[in-house]
Amino acid sequence: MQEKPTPGPWIVRNFPESEGYAPNHAPDITNASVDIRIAQIDNHWYGKKPGQIEANARLIAAAPDMLLELERCAIELGSWPERTDIPANLGVEMLVRWNAVSAIIAKARGI
Repeated sequence: MQEKPTPGPWIVRNFPESEGYAPNHAPDITNASVDIRIAQIDNHWYGKKPGQIEANARLIAAAPDMLLELERCAIELGSWPERTDIPANLGVEMLVRWNAVSAIIAKARGI
């Protein structure tokens, strides 16, 4: 059985110098309701800029919300083939998107 990820929402937790942390301390990704570390962003990669490190952290923190919305979209898109009020060309385009969304969900779920 596949393990489930830590429930969201996840947030970026920064460690400011004003609280005694070293300059450019890498941010953590934590659960918003319980202080559980999900991930720590490595800021020692050569060529990474502080803004890029923050952007990576925000993207990771958004993962549970994005997965939830993708799963909702997949359900909605999956019902489109049965609908008769949608032009045929749009139905084909939505099917292509549904397949893409389903593949992303499977990747996130480890399926």
